[in-house]
Amino acid sequence: RSLTASEYSCARRIAAAISAHNTQMNTDVHPSLYGDALLIVVEYLDAKVLAKISCVQRAWRDALSSPTAQHLWLRALGRDWGDETAAGPPDRKCRGQPPHCLYREWVMFAGGHCPVAQAVVRAWKDIETWLSKNCPQIIRTLRPGATERQLRAAEATLGFPLPPGLRMILRVHDGQFLRPRGRWQSLDAFCGIFGGYSLYDDYVTMGLLSLGEILALSSSCNSQGGRDSSSLIFACSQGSVKQICIDKVNGAMASILGQAVDFPAAPEGAACCAVQRWFCEYARRLRDGVYAASPIFPLKRSPSTPCLYPVRSSGPHGPAQVAVTQGIRVHASVLFLPEYCSNPQDEARGTEAYTFAYQITFSLLSEEEQAAAWDGSLGTFQPLLAVQLVNRTWHFLPTDHDPILASGPGVVGLFPQLSAGGPSLTYNSCTQMPCPTGRMTGSFGFKEGDAEAQGTRFIEAACPTVHLSIPEYIY
Repeated sequence: RSLTASEYSCARRIAAAISAHNTQMNTDVHPSLYGDALLIVVEYLDAKVLAKISCVQRAWRDALSSPTAQHLWLRALGRDWGDETAAGPPDRKCRGQPPHCLYREWVMFAGGHCPVAQAVVRAWKDIETWLSKNCPQIIRTLRPGATERQLRAAEATLGFPLPPGLRMILRVHDGQFLRPRGRWQSLDAFCGIFGGYSLYDDYVTMGLLSLGEILALSSSCNSQGGRDSSSLIFACSQGSVKQICIDKVNGAMASILGQAVDFPAAPEGAACCAVQRWFCEYARRLRDGVYAASPIFPLKRSPSTPCLYPVRSSGPHGPAQVAVTQGIRVHASVLFLPEYCSNPQDEARGTEAYTFAYQITFSLLSEEEQAAAWDGSLGTFQPLLAVQLVNRTWHFLPTDHDPILASGPGVVGLFPQLSAGGPSLTYNSCTQMPCPTGRMTGSFGFKEGDAEAQGTRFIEAACPTVHLSIPEYIY
């Protein structure tokens, strides 16, 4: 039935009283705001308000825990915790419990950090969903979550509380099993959940450390003293080439480079802790298709991992761009590599300091795609059935410095051939810049048919301009 004006007025008074944290409303409620009328009023309230309403009087508590109200809690489970299947927290036995009880279990799981826990748990759901579809081998490396008792014991050992974001990350999954356990299982070392990259003969993936590993590294750093003694490392690559740490004092995140240099891994100044922002941003990038799955290590049975060379970005200044010239498609993406950078203090001495890796992918569009993208100013459409790369020209343009030019035959010793609608070819390389910002652009010379063909077209395929800068988030 429709609510009367007095019932709506009562609902407004209830909302005002709840917002003022006043639960003494037993003697000041409309007598007919029960049952279906109450459920209509609370239909669009969030779970926190529902819980407060349940504390006002027994009749309301009974109404909001009745079977007819469970859809409200089920919706809240999905919205707040990403728990659309009503499975409950990972370390609690919740099978068969109604949604309103499951919501209470999630609140208890959060341990007083509900907003942080909700954001981290939803991010974990996004990451696990993406990994299950694209990198199932990584899912098998995830450990069960750390218990509240284990986290408190770790904080007692460290002598300070863990940042809430890191606490909740480990509460869901206490790191990864990445230790070699056999000939092929040793490839698990390249199953880091935070993705990786390949560059020449280097293959780097970054995994999540367990609570025990975090404590061991912290103890080692403290015993050695120096710059790292103030850092809590929670993610690193095989061989510890790349490490992500949290400052014990202010909670700031950084990508460690030796004993003297680091680069912020997450922006400062937001309301939530840095590790929460860093983790949730990584989940967003997976969900939005910024990263794709590909094998990092060059073996036939090598597992796929999130590749940190972005496949897409928003806007002309993003780290991934595309250009098409007469049917030849060139996709370029860049990745800042703090672990390859020299000390920025060397910049004063004129030495190169900032390293950017780039990935270039060539492909030749199908005849239909070439026709659709044809530039009429070039005259009558002439499809390319096959081309071969002949040479390359690069222009690296560091801000306020002289341009760096590079040219030569092929790319990394290769002269790839492309066929219309056929497979693409990808190669990786890097450049070092004397400053942290700049641009890179260039072109690739292709010969129609093959490089030895006589009298065929020569196409100068443009490489899109890609901007170089230290990113807000480092993975």
